[in-house]
Order: sequence, then structure tokens, then C-alpha cells
Amino acid sequence: MDLLNLMQGQGTDDQLQSARTELGAAKEQNALLKNKIHTLNSTVSTLTAEKTALQSEVAALREMLALDPPASASSTSSSLLSPLFPPSPPTTLTLSNNIPSPSKSNITAVASTPTCTYTAHSDRTVYSISHGLYDSKGGLLPTRSTTPVAYSLGNVSAPVVALEVVDRKVVAACLDGKVFLHDLDGDEGFEETNVVSACFSAPHLYVYADGVHVHRYTPSPTTNDLGPALLIPVNRGGDTHKSVRILRLEASPDGRYLAGQTDKGKIIIWNIGEGEGGGVTPTPVRELYGHQGDDFFLGLLLWDSESSRVISNSHDNSLYLYSCSTGEALQTITGDEGGGHRAKVRDMKRNGDTVTTAGWDGWVKIWVLM
Repeated sequence: MDLLNLMQGQGTDDQLQSARTELGAAKEQNALLKNKIHTLNSTVSTLTAEKTALQSEVAALREMLALDPPASASSTSSSLLSPLFPPSPPTTLTLSNNIPSPSKSNITAVASTPTCTYTAHSDRTVYSISHGLYDSKGGLLPTRSTTPVAYSLGNVSAPVVALEVVDRKVVAACLDGKVFLHDLDGDEGFEETNVVSACFSAPHLYVYADGVHVHRYTPSPTTNDLGPALLIPVNRGGDTHKSVRILRLEASPDGRYLAGQTDKGKIIIWNIGEGEGGGVTPTPVRELYGHQGDDFFLGLLLWDSESSRVISNSHDNSLYLYSCSTGEALQTITGDEGGGHRAKVRDMKRNGDTVTTAGWDGWVKIWVLM
């Protein structure tokens, strides 16, 4: 007999009593659920209020960090503070070309010029690949010669881990810490020095070597000697405890900032372009978070041409595009979405608004930064 008939008195006393018991239990359960819903709503309200408060604090901090100090303090001055970084334009990193590896040996580094992509391989060779030969799916476009040109790096003693090409001169940094300079036309090379990471932003050379400081040198234009080093503490507050390790240094195109990729999943940015002593700040003016990094992370980073955005690789194979003015990750590209790499990104270079990446998946990808 159903519950409706029982409620209408159609049933035995035992059946009616059983129905009343079930109804009472259902009411108790309903009351418990109402209390639980009320508690959850209160929790949501509390969390929403905390989130709003935190967002206000973050917005205030970002506004404070995104402004330079005024040129001169004056209570009557009406001049506005200038932005620390230019606003980031609407962001798109779009895949332009897919280039299959020209060699069976693993790609260890990549460099790019307006007309060619250069790949270094574990067998210590460098290949030159003309641009415009491949479509976005990796198919050949038979408009020019499709045969990559191979060069031997001669006396290079270990696999190349970083590559730069300027005027057909190849600078190759090797796994054993040595740096070689080679002429692609003459295949002559000489050994330079042993460093962890270095970059040049005229007129200074920035070198990371001792695990505690970034060393800033000023080469002599007449003797090529390095002047006295200015030490920039790596850690916040200038302490000498080695809490982070710099993996890559890159100076911004406008010469104002130095970015350091670390093994802790953050990018540190220093001001190097203005003020006394080159304007080097002992503490960062911005730190970028979002990507993954650890002791085994091969950290890479690039600036865009306007010095307003930074591109980073990640330990999970992704690419991150950050806004320097807000510190936010504007775009994340994975191997499953957006045509990213399905293995770790081994190297990347920018030429104008074109970004070239090479991964352990055997692909070279060319992106257009909008």
C-alpha cells in the first residue's frame, strides 16, 4: 500500500505507525540538510568576503609595484607617476609554423634570425633551416630549397645547451660549462669561459656564476677587459643565503630591466636602467609566478619587443605568457591545446614578434606574438 493511502487512513495500525515513523525520519533528515545548507551558505559568504578583501589588497599592491617613484618629491607637484612597465597589449601567441627535426639526434638548443632557424643537436652539429618551408601542420611548402644545411662545430667538447647566431657567427654554450664562438663560413672557434648564465645589455654584461649574486661588468671598448663587478643580490632583501638558483638571465629590449628565471617556479625582475650606478635595485621590482620549476628544471625566458611581457617555459611542458605590469599569466599553452609541445621545451628564441621554440618532442614551433 502506498504512502498516500496510508495517510488517508487506509491501512492497518502497524502500517500507519510505520508510515509515521518514516515520515518523521524524513523530516529530521530534511532539517539536517537545511542546517547543512545554511552552514555552507555562511561559509561561502565568509570566503567571498575574504576573497574580496584579498583582491583589494592584491590590487593595491599591484598598483604600488606598477609605479616608479616620482622624479622629485613635492607636495605641490601635479605630475603623475609613470608606469613601471608599459601596459600589455591584447595577448595572443599563435602557432605559425611546425618544423620537424632535421636530424635523428635530439635537439638541444635553437636560435632564430629573420630568414633562418638554427638547431643544435646532441651529435654536436648545427642545422640551418630556411623560413617559409613548412606549414602549420609540418608539411613542406616547395617554394625554396627544403634541404637543411648542416654545420660541424669542430672542437666543441660537449652537447650544446644554448645557441645564439649573429651575422653567421654562432655562440654555443655547452653542457660542460664552456662557451665557444664559431664562424659558420670558416668553422673556426675558440674557447671563452665557464659561466652558468649571461646576457648583454649595452654597455653592461650580466653574469650569474656564484649562486648568490648577479655580477654586472662593464667591458672596455678599447681593450675588451671587464671592469669591476657590481654585485646584485639574487634573493629578496639582499641576503646571501642561496634560497634560489638563477637558471637564465635576459635583459629587456629597452635596457631597463633584467629578468632571471629560477629553480623555484618564479621569475625575478630587477630595474637596471635608471638611477645611480645604472639603477640596479637590490630587491626585485616584480616577481612572476604560475609556471612550474624545480632543481631539474631547464629554465628559459624571453622578453617581448616592447619590454612589457615575458614568455616562460614550464616543467610541465607548457608555455606561459606573463604581463609585467600586472604580474598575471595572460596565456598558457599546453601540448593538448593550442598546438604546444608534448615534451619539455628545450630552447626558445625571439626575433621581432616571432618566437621559435624547440622541444624534446622533436618539433620546432614558430609562434607569432600579437
